[in-house]
Amino acid sequence: MNGTRLVVAAILAGLSLTTGAARASRNDCFYNGVALDDRVGPPKDFTGEYTCKDSDTGKVVLRQHQLGGKPDGDYTKYDFKTGEVEETGHYREGKLDGQVRRFKSGVVYIELNYVGGKHQGVQRDFKDGKVSRVYLVTPDGRPDTSYQLNKQGQMTSRGASGPPSSTSAARSTACSRSSTSRRAR
Repeated sequence: MNGTRLVVAAILAGLSLTTGAARASRNDCFYNGVALDDRVGPPKDFTGEYTCKDSDTGKVVLRQHQLGGKPDGDYTKYDFKTGEVEETGHYREGKLDGQVRRFKSGVVYIELNYVGGKHQGVQRDFKDGKVSRVYLVTPDGRPDTSYQLNKQGQMTSRGASGPPSSTSAARSTACSRSSTSRRAR
């Protein structure tokens, strides 16, 4: 009976019963360097440096500035195991604003742009640290025109979310013709 209770308790706590497959994670958070248990809630209208560390590894997992209890300014998220940067960005009055960069193994793989908390503007995907695609997101959040790039940064194709205009179709055709003729040489 006690074994059954232990299994049920582990499942409810979100723990895996297989060795090393999962772990319960908890962060220790600090407000201007002072530890505070986040289970009781953050200080009201806090202004200053907010930092969280993984309780198991001791590595910083989040560093951000807050103004009046809201994220405001640059932030950085880190991998809890390696301490490598996973994401950087900027908040303004509690909303993402500006460029957000995401990383894998220290190399950027995507750049997203936000305006007042809304995902919009020029976005970039990276492959092996080089821009592989550039695309636009409209103010209402829809993807628009995109450009695929080769390793040398040259445009290889162009796409659009809606029906292409005669001008964009002509440009796309000209692009594919010029790349075909270059390959034939």
